[in-house]
Amino acid sequence: MNRIDRVKVKYSIDEDRACTFFGNNITITFESMNIAGVDGDLVEMTGDATNAIGDGSVLEHVMYTPNVTATAWEIQKGVRVPDRRAQFVAQTAPDTLKFAYTVQAGDSTTQLEYANSDSLTLSLRGIGGARIFNADSKNVLANVILPPPGFAGDWERGLGSSLSANSALEIDATPPYVKYVTSPHVDGTFGIGEEILVHVVFSQPIVVAGLPTVVLETGTVDRIIPFNQVVMPDGNIAEFKYIVQAMDTSPDLTSH
Repeated sequence: MNRIDRVKVKYSIDEDRACTFFGNNITITFESMNIAGVDGDLVEMTGDATNAIGDGSVLEHVMYTPNVTATAWEIQKGVRVPDRRAQFVAQTAPDTLKFAYTVQAGDSTTQLEYANSDSLTLSLRGIGGARIFNADSKNVLANVILPPPGFAGDWERGLGSSLSANSALEIDATPPYVKYVTSPHVDGTFGIGEEILVHVVFSQPIVVAGLPTVVLETGTVDRIIPFNQVVMPDGNIAEFKYIVQAMDTSPDLTSH
């Protein structure tokens, strides 16, 4: 082999994650084409499929410096926030390490999982002097390859299970937004002392802290109406209560 014709990066549009996202640079590193060694340490080139008569000719060892261009096609499958790091906190048992992840604005996943099997390996490479050893001998490094993401485990083969296989953790730090404002009352005309409920409908369930208000366009004097409750069972509606007062007027009640 004396050249690389192309490098192909592939992902499935049906999956919930891709290998990269729009705007990210793809870096492909080739350490070498072959390992260093004496001539003849590679496979033989043979004239017959089975090499039954020993007519194979030895392939001489050749190493080439790969020529890789700096340009790569961009791959787009949505735009998302960067992956987050779970920081090491403590060793809670002889065989257990504790890491902590703090949810940040915009984080969202239906099933929390580490990025790849080498997530822990790469983090150790990035921390000066960080290592994980066998407790009985600090000369023996631990195998820190994680089970494949989503893997349920195969104990007969000595393979463990991943985070998502053991814990159902959903992350949703996407802020609720107002979908629309409406009222449970039928259309009609209301007089002094009558009550009108105003519903602010959000995209997801909410919890209200404090005393929010809504300003209504009611003629000469706009009315400030107080929060009443979160409407159940869905929990995504903030209800406000307006009581019609003297001199209030509006052909079609709306917020200001």
